[in-house]
Amino acid sequence: MKTNEKTLIPTDTIGHEVFRVIYADENYFYFLANEWFLIGKNGNHDLYNQSSGKIYRINRDGTNCICIFEDQNIDFQKSPIAIYEDTVLVYAREIGMINGIAQTWNTGIYIGTINEDGTIDSLEWVEVIA
Repeated sequence: MKTNEKTLIPTDTIGHEVFRVIYADENYFYFLANEWFLIGKNGNHDLYNQSSGKIYRINRDGTNCICIFEDQNIDFQKSPIAIYEDTVLVYAREIGMINGIAQTWNTGIYIGTINEDGTIDSLEWVEVIA
């Protein structure tokens, strides 16, 4: 990812192009990469998840890139994210195959805890009651 002439997140850092920066703070960029993976088939068609259910974090100086969360059944393609202290809120959806048919369920807000090493073990779907 580049702004003018400055490279913020080099492609060779993770081997894929940056798909979307979803959050930035004074220390890090949080982003998704263009990583396609096969989630199943629907008839003769292969079905893919483009953002691969991974969230990356990289220092603002372009060093120390890590995958902080990975779940191939979560789709982050259009995800805003909010981080407050050790809590992360992200908009996502669960995807997968049931009886050979692609399914999406539990679209909405997911919450998780950021560990001391900066990773997230799991995200839980939050039911929003209006």
